Amino acid sequence: MQPRVEDMKRIHLIVGCGGLVAFIASGLYMHFGHDHLRGLSDVLRLQYRSTHLYLLFTSLMNLILGIYATTQSHWRYWLQRAGSVRVIISPVLAGLGFIYEPGLSDLYRPFSFYAATACLGGGVLHGFSNISFQLKRETSVQKHPD
Repeated sequence: MQPRVEDMKRIHLIVGCGGLVAFIASGLYMHFGHDHLRGLSDVLRLQYRSTHLYLLFTSLMNLILGIYATTQSHWRYWLQRAGSVRVIISPVLAGLGFIYEPGLSDLYRPFSFYAATACLGGGVLHGFSNISFQLKRETSVQKHPD
C-alpha cells in the first residue's frame, strides 16, 4: 500500500520538528558542554558550527515540504517520493555528523556531505515533479481558454 500525500506531509513535519529540537539541543550542547566553543581549535569549531547549521537546513527543508507538498500523479508521484526519502534521511545524517565528525581528523565529513547532497537532491526531485506539473497545467489552460 502506497503512503498518501497527507502521510508523507505528516512524516516531513514530524522529522522537521524533531530536527529543530535536535538543532536546539546541539546548540545548548555547544554552549554549555564546550563553553560556546571557546578554546577549541578553528577546525573543531568549524565542524561543530557547520554541522549545527546543516541540521537546521535539513530540518527546515522537511518542514517546508510538510507544509507545501502537493499531490502528484503517475511518474511525478514516484519522483516526489524519491525526493521525500532523501529529504527525510538528511536530518538523521546531519545529526550523526554533529556527533561523530568533530572527532575525525582534518576536514573529513562523510555524514555532512551525504546530508547536504541528499537534501539538495530531494529538493531538486521535488522541484522537477512540480515544474513538470505546472508546465502541463499551463499548456492545458492555453489549449482550452475560458
